[in-house]
Amino acid sequence: MHVWTVGTDDINAFHEALIKCMMRAGQTVFGFCRKRWRQVPGWNEFVREAHSAARESFLEWRAGGGPRWGPLAERMRSTRARFKLCLRWCKSHEHQLRAQSLADKLASGDSFNFWRGVHSMNPGSHTLPLRVDHAVGEEGIASMWGDHFKGILNCVRDEE
Repeated sequence: MHVWTVGTDDINAFHEALIKCMMRAGQTVFGFCRKRWRQVPGWNEFVREAHSAARESFLEWRAGGGPRWGPLAERMRSTRARFKLCLRWCKSHEHQLRAQSLADKLASGDSFNFWRGVHSMNPGSHTLPLRVDHAVGEEGIASMWGDHFKGILNCVRDEE
């Protein structure tokens, strides 16, 4: 079959089959990767307005044909840059914003959400060490510390 006699439908079908084959091979080798939505501290206060402006200007730019130059392109670039700047600021000050959120919850008397926030910052899923000095395992580590503190706290003997 000559290249000139192949129709565009055949080329499109071949292209789709090739893409599916590559996707299956990639998923077999690398597995599935699903992006999880991650909460950004300070989004509502600092980023939401910039995001909506950037999204609105992007849609206007897209409706205008996606020009590379002109007022639509310039507005889209400037609002996107402002959004990215706000997002970077929130990510770089994440710990400070989380601490401020906890302080606000504590000051307002919202103890349930305060402790919920504390738990989310320290989920307790940290694994315990398996070895301390020469002690191995939970029981070995516990007996090592028990012997250590017995020696410290019982250094003076009662005389009868």
